[in-house]
Amino acid sequence: MKKIKTKNEVSIRLLSFIDKCGGVAFVAEKIGRRPQIFYNYSNRGSMPNFELLLDIKNNFPDLDLNWVATGLETNTIRELELIKKLDDALETMHIFKQVALGKM
Repeated sequence: MKKIKTKNEVSIRLLSFIDKCGGVAFVAEKIGRRPQIFYNYSNRGSMPNFELLLDIKNNFPDLDLNWVATGLETNTIRELELIKKLDDALETMHIFKQVALGKM
């Protein structure tokens, strides 16, 4: 696939995924769209619409929409959420320990 200039990171990530899946023509055919739709999004630098993303996701289950939208893979987001919960639990345990030792 020819390098296409784009103005937003969402389009860059989506086009990267499309390139890894076999390119614009292949993906467009698989989702029943014309290849020009991808060139139009990339050349304008506009955001892909939700309907297009769903069409791709339905035909390519490996597409991580979290990654397309944020740049973070779903696993990374889950890991960050778990780290936050663990941090909160540790903070609570620290407070209980301070109370038990009479330091609070």
